[in-house]
Amino acid sequence: MKSLYVVSLFAATLVMLSVATGQQSKTAGQRDQPVSVTTPADISDRALGVHNRNNIGMSFENRGRLYPRRSSPATPCGEWPIKSGMEYIFRMNPFVGIPGNVIQCRWVLNEEWEAAAGYHNRDSAKIAFSDKPNSWPATGWPVRDAVGNPVFVSDQDSYCVYNDSNNTKGILNIQINQTGYAYSAALYENMVCFTYQVVNKSTLTYDSLYFGLYCDIDVGDVAGVGTPEYADDLVGFNKQLQLLYFYDDGYTADWPGNRTGYFGVTMLKTPPVKGAEPGITDFHYNVFEDDADIDTLQYGILSSAPSLYASPDGSKYFHLGANAPDLHFDDPATIPATGLDVLANLGSGPYTMKPGDTLTFATAIVAGLTLQELLDQASAARGLTDVLVEHRGVAGGFSLGQNYPNPFNPTTVISYQLPAASDVRLVVYDVLGREVAVLVNERKTPGSYEVKFDGSGLASGVYLYRLTAGSFVQTRKLLLLR
Repeated sequence: MKSLYVVSLFAATLVMLSVATGQQSKTAGQRDQPVSVTTPADISDRALGVHNRNNIGMSFENRGRLYPRRSSPATPCGEWPIKSGMEYIFRMNPFVGIPGNVIQCRWVLNEEWEAAAGYHNRDSAKIAFSDKPNSWPATGWPVRDAVGNPVFVSDQDSYCVYNDSNNTKGILNIQINQTGYAYSAALYENMVCFTYQVVNKSTLTYDSLYFGLYCDIDVGDVAGVGTPEYADDLVGFNKQLQLLYFYDDGYTADWPGNRTGYFGVTMLKTPPVKGAEPGITDFHYNVFEDDADIDTLQYGILSSAPSLYASPDGSKYFHLGANAPDLHFDDPATIPATGLDVLANLGSGPYTMKPGDTLTFATAIVAGLTLQELLDQASAARGLTDVLVEHRGVAGGFSLGQNYPNPFNPTTVISYQLPAASDVRLVVYDVLGREVAVLVNERKTPGSYEVKFDGSGLASGVYLYRLTAGSFVQTRKLLLLR
């Protein structure tokens, strides 16, 4: 990491000049620059949150920043293992862009995402977390199913909403509903998941829209201590697992034990286009000094624009190597073996968004000591996709909620909603369709219900539970982990 806790007027002036020219220095403490020139008069809805229920310590803000403005032991930046002092994330930001207008909060002098009101307890200045009721808004937990029941998915859920009300290129009225998930079960302890619901709140249709993740992971570095360990980083990309990851030579003089690991992000789900998910459609890296707050450049990277490739600056942002002539994916083998101060951008698109449309993207931040451990975590995360994306219930009066907690050991709670008196049957099955337990088999009056399921005596694995209420039938998955 490259943050300073005191920024001199001289350093601030240098940074302002560097933003204009595209030249920057990580030793100048980029995370702690003066507040954005686009900051509104009322910033009282801004808040901070920390996922800390498993082996990754993950601080983030409710305005498109998956890191805090200042790092401290209480606000770790992608710390893995947790409480180790080994922090991997310098910057990680969701981008949304159309040609000529890319919304971001990566540039400290032009932070375009802003916190939306009403989704946390403003007095606490904390993002709403499922395990911290004092962080919830007065209306209660903000994530609810189709009939208004609160939805809890992991051991520690988070929820925040932000929009582009600070957009200096013209407000698009794009909103992101961001939900985070941390599981304490061993299978998922080295990951934190985030879903992003991108909502078009405008009256316009946006064509050629891209969702992106800006990822600057610094392996082995501590701000202002020892050697600049961020300068020897390498990047890998696994297309099958939709996984971008960072690593170095495995040694650092700055971290306890002098050993580094692998840290990355995997795209679990993207909106379908013509019946198929495009996933990550574009991946490019560049060195930190070539970063610039230019919307046309940012969109060109997200979309692999041929015009950018053919420009005099094309070689800074396209490194096709063995992937040529495909412009959409860089070849990580083009990075020197000694590494670089490198960052990467992931893009998914193009999408068309009509007024009121929502596009949902699911991701997981993963870590491992070895590459195989990282790949195992990315694979395990893919098993959570349905749970993360499809837990909000169904339209209409009947609904079957996602069990909570999930994964579980040995008990979990299943909720369901009936708008009318019905003959109800709620049954748990194994993956072969064999009946494991009958939880409900009787007539019920209208209302909301919860049923406890005890998996004692069952083997670890995936099970199905099905609600039948009159003509309504819905099935969901649950995961028992010993």
